[in-house]
Amino acid sequence: MNDTLVNYPFFESRGIKIPLFPRILNYGLDRFDLIASAIDQLPEKDLEWGKIPLLVNEASYLRFISDLSGVSVPQIVEYLNDFLCDDIFREEMSGQLEELNKLKSAGDLRFHAITLYLLVRAVKPTFMIETGVAQGKSSAFILVAMEHNQCGSLISIDLPPDGNLADGSTTNMEGRQTGWLVPQRLLHRWDLMLGDSIKFISQAVEKTMPHGVDIFLHDSLHTYAHTTSELELIDVGMAKSSNSNPMYLCDNIDMECGFA
Repeated sequence: MNDTLVNYPFFESRGIKIPLFPRILNYGLDRFDLIASAIDQLPEKDLEWGKIPLLVNEASYLRFISDLSGVSVPQIVEYLNDFLCDDIFREEMSGQLEELNKLKSAGDLRFHAITLYLLVRAVKPTFMIETGVAQGKSSAFILVAMEHNQCGSLISIDLPPDGNLADGSTTNMEGRQTGWLVPQRLLHRWDLMLGDSIKFISQAVEKTMPHGVDIFLHDSLHTYAHTTSELELIDVGMAKSSNSNPMYLCDNIDMECGFA
């Protein structure tokens, strides 16, 4: 962890310390702001691919991914170049992502999806479970990383389009299907389950047995109760993982999931 975080407060859950600040990519707050500003200057067309030359030359980001994954910086750079050279994925996604960027409901953390791509390339999960799909941008980047690894399956859980939770939470897909961004050729690695994650995680974990879950990504309802419930439910699968570096990933911790 970067020394700049020494004085930041932490939220601790089950012995896991999570830094409470709005830049979860914690390789230095100033560096994040600088690279984010550079990304914001890129032309919208082929935006994801325009980010790669910036990240290849961002030493602090590369070190962060290397430290997190246990994979060398040169290998991380090679993974970035693999992404850049995948002309098929670029052709499949460029127009779709331009359309996504026009939707007011679409959020972006600058290079969140590319970070997921790199972590999946590095960890090489046999099974990964994610909660929260929406348009499916993260799912698509995870799946293409698995395709490049030539191994892995992704189980995704989300509400049906325009679905509702008991607490009043809703999902608005503006008339589109959940995960509409995922290319057809990657569907063979994808198992999409539509429903409340708290009810479906145990079923998803069962599908990974006896191997277990190598990576878990929480990106659904970001309340404290919901987030911690997901983490508790996924523990059964994570404990079974034979991977040397299984990962828990929680998105949007700056949305007060530790306090709501």
